[in-house]
Amino acid sequence: MNEPAGALKDPEQTGSPAPVEKGRRFFNVLVFILPTLAALGPLIPGFGPVFGFRLVALIAMAASLAVRVKHPARDHVRGAVVLLLTATALSSVLFLLLDQLSAPGLRELLSVSIGLGLLVTFTRVPLVRSTLRALTGGWLVAFVVTACVAWQEITTGQRMPNYLPGRNLVDLVTETAPASTLGNPNDYASMLVLGAPILLAGLTAFEGRVMRLAILLALALTPIMIFRTESRFGLATIALVAAIMLILHKRAGTIIAVPFILAGLVVAFLAESTVTTLIDPSVQSWSEFFIDGGSGSVRATLVRNGFLIAASTAFMGVGPGGFAAALTTVPGLGFTAGIESPHSLITELISQYGVAVLGAFIWLFVTLIRSAWIQSFWSHGWKRATFNSIIAIASLTPVWSMMTSTAVSSSIFWLALTAIVWITQPVQAREYSDINLNASPPAYQP
Repeated sequence: MNEPAGALKDPEQTGSPAPVEKGRRFFNVLVFILPTLAALGPLIPGFGPVFGFRLVALIAMAASLAVRVKHPARDHVRGAVVLLLTATALSSVLFLLLDQLSAPGLRELLSVSIGLGLLVTFTRVPLVRSTLRALTGGWLVAFVVTACVAWQEITTGQRMPNYLPGRNLVDLVTETAPASTLGNPNDYASMLVLGAPILLAGLTAFEGRVMRLAILLALALTPIMIFRTESRFGLATIALVAAIMLILHKRAGTIIAVPFILAGLVVAFLAESTVTTLIDPSVQSWSEFFIDGGSGSVRATLVRNGFLIAASTAFMGVGPGGFAAALTTVPGLGFTAGIESPHSLITELISQYGVAVLGAFIWLFVTLIRSAWIQSFWSHGWKRATFNSIIAIASLTPVWSMMTSTAVSSSIFWLALTAIVWITQPVQAREYSDINLNASPPAYQP
């Protein structure tokens, strides 16, 4: 088949210098294995707190230097990444000077440092087809691995050794929701939600029917697996993502259906308690979820407590890992039923890192939405669906971030954020838009 005029190729096809070609191949291998390592987390040991994922992430950061753009074009997304890095670095130095870092805080700061390192270094690397295939293919492998472990949990009741740490034996025996390798069912649901845009990008990266069918099957299984985790916020997020994508795809025509969709959700909410009791009396219904003492009520209290903690420090934050300790020292906080984790990215950032870092994160998500919104207009097919899903995920950050106990300590969170930013960058997106069945993305120019 003849290439169309002006078709662009990967470095491997254009005769790029051997060192760049070898460097890209090595970098792609590392990108491919990172999602599975992130899902396994501390289950794959390394050197103390630098477990398998973190070790390979550090190697990948170094490998990215061989294939990065030395003088990248300016864009709002990359500028937002730099702003986030600067704000976090300055606040961390301040906490060090004020001696506000405990042992848990130092462990959390290690996670944040590696996560920001991935975000900054990877977004300077051109996301050509071979790298996009490595990223999305690796995420598909991670989905399969975690789904197999979750299926084993569902069918046999056997748990991974990190399942719900700190819970008593009775809870572990009666708990039915699978957590796969993530330790907590909500963390597993969070991985499934954040992985959806990345898997969608794979539908454009791969031309083969087998890979596309595998990705479509993974996407179809995503809401089913989220349902099995019993994550209320996970189900709400994936439903809202689908609704937003439908509205963005059809735009004005679908907006007419929004009131009917909302009415259906209200009816479903009111009827859910009865239906849930009939199906499985042990599962907490939505109505029980939000009553005083329910999981939703506790999360709302944690959000309120987080802002009170921030206010007690003039919104400078108590330092990384300081939320749990602040619950016992700051007066006037609400009862959280023994839960000591923020359970919200917004709460976590404003209470521990301060308003400056929270503002930088918000600006990053705003630029992601803006960039994806613009690009969705000139994209089509799966590319358009990918950008629309990114708009939905970024817009729903206050919702999906309430699934996990802590976001900034999660390897999956940082890797997914890096992947989404990587795909959404305007410069990268122009390359990404050239990936179709007849043309390859631009060649890397060292």
